[in-house]
Amino acid sequence: MPRIDDDDDYAGDGGGLHVPGVHAALLERERENATDPGRIDPRWKRQHPGEVPPPDSSLWGVNRKRLAALEAGEPVRLVSWELGGHSFPDEGIERRRRQDRSITGWLVSPDDTVTALYD
Repeated sequence: MPRIDDDDDYAGDGGGLHVPGVHAALLERERENATDPGRIDPRWKRQHPGEVPPPDSSLWGVNRKRLAALEAGEPVRLVSWELGGHSFPDEGIERRRRQDRSITGWLVSPDDTVTALYD
């Protein structure tokens, strides 16, 4: 399917779609996930009922590299389903995804620019 690059919301310079607040929302979500005991690897929870691993453990179901990148103000890559829908509702993202089914992910920059990725 052809890529559509002439949306009013889409920057003509190839900079992507501006989605106000997306970077801050992702940072908040990742910080919450990093401290939520419900995010612990369920296989570990079955083997150790009632225990909680240390906060720096890799057993937490959190992408620590993503959290570090967000906190450092670096762009982060997301798979396509992580933006739009219920995870981060935005009509521009949904429209872009409907127009171009070959989008496999998003690159979210600290200035709230969301760029489609084609892997």
